[in-house]
Amino acid sequence: MWHLIQDIDRPVFDIVAVTTQYYEDKLPVYSLQGLVNRYSVSDRQIVVIGNSEDFELSGTVRPFREDPVVDRTMEYSEVYGAYEQHYEAHGMKLPLKETKNLYLHDNANLYEMATGTSLDSVEELIEILPDAPYLPILDNLSSIFASRSTYGSNPLKSTKAIESFGKWLRRRIELDYNEAIDIARTINDYAIDHEQLFDKASRTRMPNINDARTARRKLSPEESPIHERYDAWLSNALQPNIHQ
Repeated sequence: MWHLIQDIDRPVFDIVAVTTQYYEDKLPVYSLQGLVNRYSVSDRQIVVIGNSEDFELSGTVRPFREDPVVDRTMEYSEVYGAYEQHYEAHGMKLPLKETKNLYLHDNANLYEMATGTSLDSVEELIEILPDAPYLPILDNLSSIFASRSTYGSNPLKSTKAIESFGKWLRRRIELDYNEAIDIARTINDYAIDHEQLFDKASRTRMPNINDARTARRKLSPEESPIHERYDAWLSNALQPNIHQ
């Protein structure tokens, strides 16, 4: 699993790649090995972020930090600190406590722009999802909960499926087991009680979608790469009913 990140000034690099030992061991199709190989024979720079100091790329027998292609190792806190400085330089913040998941911070920032209400925890962000149909995180969750055959949602049917979803969350967010399972149950309940929430076409008809327009009026996408990304997310949320 890797994501392009274009908005960071220091250190200078071309791409950030994020992986965990789980993906390298269990899902080698998502391994970063091929990406690292391509960059190692070019003059482009790549930053690889793993979930532990000793993580190994799929098919290798030693920690990646010992690989000859590695020029420098650092703590994730250093990378996160660079992002904090970058956001501050553009008048933004990383408001959530106890998480360094930048995507969740972005969703919290968008909610504050849309409503004027600040969030400071992952739990608060999850709680407001039914009232925030414009947040991009719902697109990601829709890949799990959207019905494949009709409008609405398709909740997870078994305790085992909910536990697996909780483990999926833990690979992305700093949660202990019980916290992850509680959040997994809450989101699954949304698929039952707020079935519009995980259907893109239905979300565009929810009343609070207009808050996205409020947020967009506060953005200056031509002046800030962060605002440019937020504007693109909100524009996508406001797109007409895709089933029509």
